Amino acid sequence: MQPTPPTSPDGEESVDPTVMDHGWRPEPITTDPETYIRAALEAASTFDTTKGEREAWLDYLDTWFTPDTRFNSEADQLTAMTDSQGLMRQGVVLPQQEWDSLANEDGRVVATRNCE
Repeated sequence: MQPTPPTSPDGEESVDPTVMDHGWRPEPITTDPETYIRAALEAASTFDTTKGEREAWLDYLDTWFTPDTRFNSEADQLTAMTDSQGLMRQGVVLPQQEWDSLANEDGRVVATRNCE
């Protein structure tokens, strides 16, 4: 018998639904690229400064990345993945200064899907 994948409170199968305890968006278990990218964008915009530190949240977001199989060598795959993680930290997620400002107000951000 196959083990049942863990689910988040909304019933979505996810890698680790317990990350919601930190105010983070769980990574879905899906083969649908659109579902995954929407979830990834939500994850990069969902956090709770009262339940975790920015660096822990960023480390969690790093786990969403996988080696880029367009490259043959493992070293090139790792370099591409590390570069992408760096781009996320510099250009996608909330900067440290903004996090700190929000944390001073016990801030939380929850991204929502705006489907057309």
